[in-house]
Amino acid sequence: MTDFRKQQGFGLVATLFVMVVITILSSSIYLTISQQNLSTARSIQSIRAELAAYSGFEYAASQLLTANSDDCNALPDAPISIEGFSVSLSCTEDPIIYGTPEKYKIYSIRSVATKGNYANNPDFILREFTGSISTGKDETP
Repeated sequence: MTDFRKQQGFGLVATLFVMVVITILSSSIYLTISQQNLSTARSIQSIRAELAAYSGFEYAASQLLTANSDDCNALPDAPISIEGFSVSLSCTEDPIIYGTPEKYKIYSIRSVATKGNYANNPDFILREFTGSISTGKDETP
């Protein structure tokens, strides 16, 4: 015959062990899902920042290609706001000659989109888009 007095408390120990294992598993699953959500949110912000930088480039190109604008002074000095991002624009004019006496105005445009500030901010994001456009033949002598 089995002596039940020797087995007292075994059920409590087994229950506590199972509860600890379930708690550890559920905590690790929660942390994994939270990390994946944060990674997805940062990826979306990164794409939005890239698109804001590209939009800034397109805005600068449209300002330079208008009939009234003839140089980099057509761009705003202060950053512009695009979908919550601060977009800074810079421009340099590079006259280039392509094997002929015709001279073309080539503009190098740099657009930098930022959100947040760099100091102690894990959500800070910065993306840059750089490109060149040509306004056609320069008629100046």
